[in-house]
Amino acid sequence: MKFVLDTGSNANWLFHKSQNLELISCGQAQNEKTTATCGLGNISVHRSLHFSEIKIGGYTANEIKFLCANENDFGGPSVTVEDGIIGTGQIAEWFNGIQIIDFISNKFFLH
Repeated sequence: MKFVLDTGSNANWLFHKSQNLELISCGQAQNEKTTATCGLGNISVHRSLHFSEIKIGGYTANEIKFLCANENDFGGPSVTVEDGIIGTGQIAEWFNGIQIIDFISNKFFLH
């Protein structure tokens, strides 16, 4: 799957087009009733997916939560090329809140 590494996000998102039955059956779905604030405005969250032992960039997370975007969130299903967003705020939690982002060399370092 393709994800945007979003330096401004504290949450992980699965875009609507990526929420197929096969993927949902790999995780644990949970009903949500919250509003997430993002650059596109407030987004109503109705469901999240929780996965265990998922690999992201060579690191295995014990547990990771993705908020499920509705059909018209993030520009709608036909606009997004990616499958979702990995928020650096979430990644920072895995590494005690320390992160270094190096845009000049096109690398993402966690220390």
